[in-house]
Amino acid sequence: MHLSGGALTQLLAFALAGSSEAADLPKPINAISYASPRVGDSAFLKKYQELEKDGKLRHVRVSNQGDIVAVAPSLGYCQTGVNLHVRENKEMVRGYSTDRSILGQLNLKALDMHNLDVYHERLFTNENSEDLCLDVAGLYEKYAGIKA
Repeated sequence: MHLSGGALTQLLAFALAGSSEAADLPKPINAISYASPRVGDSAFLKKYQELEKDGKLRHVRVSNQGDIVAVAPSLGYCQTGVNLHVRENKEMVRGYSTDRSILGQLNLKALDMHNLDVYHERLFTNENSEDLCLDVAGLYEKYAGIKA
């Protein structure tokens, strides 16, 4: 999901993974978001990481160099999950719960960088092919050190 859909994806996955009413759902709950803003503070991140460690939740977040939405809101909000940060003509940067600076994303083409076509063009390259063959569990094991 993209933008507000990506934010809602993170929140719904969190709610389903932690809810006793959703205990019958198969775990982990997997969420994949594109161009999603941050949705929670440090307390939210701590609980999110507890659910990840308990094998109840997985989130892969794709962000784009120059997309201001992916680092907003800035003050007090944290990124969750494994981040695949795509860049023009470069291999993507991978990391777990790695926050990016809003200053590093500022540019004159910020609105253009929030386009899913740009995300797709930057993600699906030969430089990124090794990790694109991994499923969510594989990405978590490789970058978060959390096994399925």
